[in-house]
Amino acid sequence: MMTKGELKTLVSEGNARQAIQSLLVSAQALGDNELLNLVTIQSSRQEQAERTKLLNTTHPDEVRREFANVEVALLSIVDQLTEEGRLKPNAVIAGNPPAPKGNTSSIGDQNKNTVVLQEKDINTGGGDFTINMS
Repeated sequence: MMTKGELKTLVSEGNARQAIQSLLVSAQALGDNELLNLVTIQSSRQEQAERTKLLNTTHPDEVRREFANVEVALLSIVDQLTEEGRLKPNAVIAGNPPAPKGNTSSIGDQNKNTVVLQEKDINTGGGDFTINMS
């Protein structure tokens, strides 16, 4: 397993893919499923950003932002590792998309568009509202 310093150096030098591979190997060897899940998510985000960049389907600034978010998440994961390479209990990882806050309700089904409503973010002034999803 690479040291925390070596992993951070890889990320800072633009070698996030190599850091991801090293973390995946370590997580599997240690049987740390939570670490494996977190690194797998970052691997997926990295691959998607690489694909998007290659296909030129998104503005370059958006792609750079996603690469930066993956790097932030990887550095955060590395910071949350114990000396043995396991993820610390109750680790909070920066750079991941935030979970919805407040009370949420979903409208729609899997075959159509879905809207997630967050009670604290909706002000209808006491009246009704309509969402047209066509």
